[in-house]
Amino acid sequence: MLQIAQSTAIEAAPIQDLKTMLINEIPAFVHGRKTEATAKAYKRDLTHYFENIDAVTFGETQRYFNELSEQYAKSTIVRKKAALSKFYDVVLEKAKIMGYDLGELNLNFFTTNIIKETVARSVKQAANHGKKPLPKHLEWWEVEQILAKINEKPSRLVSLRDTLIILFGVYGGMRRSEMANAKWSDITDRGQALTIDGKGGEDKIHLHKRVVETLEELKQEYSHWKIDSEYILISTTTRSFGKQMTNLQINRIVEKLTQDINKITVHDLRHTCAVSLIQRGAGIEAVAKHLRHKNIETTRIYLQSIELHKNAAADLLPDQR
Repeated sequence: MLQIAQSTAIEAAPIQDLKTMLINEIPAFVHGRKTEATAKAYKRDLTHYFENIDAVTFGETQRYFNELSEQYAKSTIVRKKAALSKFYDVVLEKAKIMGYDLGELNLNFFTTNIIKETVARSVKQAANHGKKPLPKHLEWWEVEQILAKINEKPSRLVSLRDTLIILFGVYGGMRRSEMANAKWSDITDRGQALTIDGKGGEDKIHLHKRVVETLEELKQEYSHWKIDSEYILISTTTRSFGKQMTNLQINRIVEKLTQDINKITVHDLRHTCAVSLIQRGAGIEAVAKHLRHKNIETTRIYLQSIELHKNAAADLLPDQR
């Protein structure tokens, strides 16, 4: 159970008030989420959690998720854990400031253990990955070959859009849903960054100069075609011209663009980003941050993909005798 700290700065509140305080923080937390749907989902998941626990403890949280496993799909439970983990990461520090001794319920311990099952599953997948096909990725010369092929398309509108899809993948490590949902209003830092609403919540991707230049060219082309869409990637088919692209449309384009070289999916472009970063000397932590991996063990899979884990240190030693 939680213990109440005796703070000289502020009188400690009754233990039940911690739960009340956290519930009162939900509106502020969900406010400003990237989409209204995300805000509603966060609010619904957090409200359900607090309505079904007796006290704010890790034990109660474990019980809550154990009971959920009998009623909900695994994907729903993972989503609820992610929402709760992000909420505590943002809010629990305020509880400390208000004079609570959270005991075991410190930020690192609590947010880590809420997603304990998810992390354990990722670690197990990484450990067993040698028994499965490794993630596919492109060599960089293949990326350039695909981009050159795209530039040969007669339509500059289609050419720029398809170029951006590839660049979003190999430079930004973006998932196809993140590409499909990216809006012009999400571009921040004077055009140098893109805010996305990914698996782990809102995040920001630094945009490579090549991506920034393509975005600027595409926007000019949209203006030429009088396309007024809030979404960066739009369909160019007759039936849905100017509308937001779907995940399926993006994947089909990538498969078609890469069929003559090394047929891959959008997610393989993300793999290409990871492998290319590691090959060029980026640290595993930096790669994990760029790809927004919550568990670094997921990132380590890419080390297997390029076999950097084999004799990597020994190869640095001199061979002169």
